[in-house]
Amino acid sequence: MIVRLKHATALSRARTMQRNFVARHLHGRDEKDAAIVAYYSDGQADWRFSLVKMEYQIYYHQETDRLGVKKHLTPARRYSFLVGQNEPNHTAQQQLIPILQDIRHNPTLAQLETAFNIESVTKEFFQKYKDLFLDLKDELDRLASHDKSVRVEFERTGIDAANFVKKLLGQIVFLYFLQKKGWLGVALGQSWGNGSKDFLRGMFEKRYVSYDNFFNDMLEPLFLEKEVAVDPEMLGKVFENLLEVTDRKSKGAFYTPREIVHYMCQESLINYLATKLKGDVYHKDIEVLIHQGELGMEHDAAKASGTKSYQYQLPQTIRDNATAIDHALRNIKICDPAIGSGAFPVGLMHEIVKVRTVLTTHLTPPLAPSPPAGRGGSRTPYNFKRHAIQQSIYGVDIDTAAVDIAKLRLWLSLVVDEDSYDDIKPLPNLDYKIVCGNSLLDVEKDLFNRHLFEKIERLKLIYFDATDHTEKLDLKKQIDSLIAQLTDDNNQFDFELYFSEVFHENGGFDVVIGNPPYVRQELIRKMKPALKKRYMIYTGTSDLYTYFYEQGYNLLRQQATLSFITSNKWMRAKYGKKLRTMLKDKTTIIGIIDFAGHQVFEATVDTNVLLFKKNPSAKSHTIQTTIIQPDYESTMLLA
Repeated sequence: MIVRLKHATALSRARTMQRNFVARHLHGRDEKDAAIVAYYSDGQADWRFSLVKMEYQIYYHQETDRLGVKKHLTPARRYSFLVGQNEPNHTAQQQLIPILQDIRHNPTLAQLETAFNIESVTKEFFQKYKDLFLDLKDELDRLASHDKSVRVEFERTGIDAANFVKKLLGQIVFLYFLQKKGWLGVALGQSWGNGSKDFLRGMFEKRYVSYDNFFNDMLEPLFLEKEVAVDPEMLGKVFENLLEVTDRKSKGAFYTPREIVHYMCQESLINYLATKLKGDVYHKDIEVLIHQGELGMEHDAAKASGTKSYQYQLPQTIRDNATAIDHALRNIKICDPAIGSGAFPVGLMHEIVKVRTVLTTHLTPPLAPSPPAGRGGSRTPYNFKRHAIQQSIYGVDIDTAAVDIAKLRLWLSLVVDEDSYDDIKPLPNLDYKIVCGNSLLDVEKDLFNRHLFEKIERLKLIYFDATDHTEKLDLKKQIDSLIAQLTDDNNQFDFELYFSEVFHENGGFDVVIGNPPYVRQELIRKMKPALKKRYMIYTGTSDLYTYFYEQGYNLLRQQATLSFITSNKWMRAKYGKKLRTMLKDKTTIIGIIDFAGHQVFEATVDTNVLLFKKNPSAKSHTIQTTIIQPDYESTMLLA
């Protein structure tokens, strides 16, 4: 199929609408199940090459006591390549040429799906990225061992070679992404977006090394075409894998599969909105909004253009309460106490942006997507993301490299959809949003010194947008000094201190979500006295992740939702008895997915997903429970 798009920007935007257009065409043409589609726009050298495939899921219809079949579509992003004159096209060629060269056999649908699925490319990218990381780390270690002045400087500044290289590579990746948008090397007097797409290539040249050009020989092989190389989700997985790599024997971390992140984010948001809007909006309508809201936006667009063929629209209770839903999403508070590479906060941010965009045409008074009042008040993905990062998202990790990567991932996500060059804003400062610290400990603090807390909160708002280097240093010095006053110079992380505005304004977080670290109890002996003092579920044999459940509960406001994926040993082990009692007495368990022996991660840990609400359950309460059998080969039921 060949589809001509009216607007060039649609090549990188509105992919869901394009996909659904093809699906409706398939439905009307002998019920075909798949199509290979070329999307192009007149006057553009680049075009999009996509596979659109129908998927079918059997479900049980309770009212009729019958089985039915639901149709689903392949994800718009995962089955699409941007190709053409301005794109290297390496990934598309690598994935598709073997099929095209097999002239004796027509490709099967399974082969095409494999070719368009970039998971294998992600693994290859990670291996190359890891090799480059190790080469640079070895070079730094060699330099420090042979040069005393370098070694002394590293020791004086506390530079760790592994973390230094991780941060350096992350920054180079980010710069490469900005280069692709034409934001680097913009000549004086020229508009943003007109910078050289090869700006970095000219920044590096031979200096006492065996390769001719650092970019050509070391960096260029990492970067494929735009769809893969600068996809924040893919890069996030690469970054997360690298977090635990310190030498050539390290295997890396095990990131949470995207289907599970997607499921946990959507379910958390559904339960948050259901609690906020109880009595006004049906729970099933909120599910429709979260799962299928973009279809309603397509209906609105079709209606505005006079098209009568597209009949889907949002449920009436959603349209009637659009302003209240938008307000709830604008004010949500989210925390990941073991943020890693930031997969969960970024996932929730994307869900929030998607839903707020869908609601735009239904707000009262109606608000256009881009009102003439300027960027500050426009309902654009960029502004939704920036607001969510400033007002909604918080995270903590004990690993400084993880904190750096989580910040980078948020910055990448912030600018990925920013195509307006008229008023590009500097990246926000995230030092008091994503914090390095131990989430399970706290400090003695002067909670009654309210005026100091208020001053810290005011300064943090200014610091978020500060751009002048001297001003930032001064603000940070003031904030840290006030924190020291409240803690008597104890620099241990504390949620009520660093994120005080959440507790003062909101009474706690609305959503706590994440994948707490799995660390066996034998490895946390030094922490046990502090854990015993602080946690009522403490036992001497509890693994580290169990304490995150109680801490997560403490961080929530009343009626708020926690969603964790952890080891499932707490459900049956003796050390989990106190945790099970706490969950039974103090929470309403919304759902449990027990993966039993099904391998979610590339590790041997048996896992579960648990969602609960912070309030005791009614005497009669049904818990939705799902057990995944070990031989089950797909997690599509989560999508």
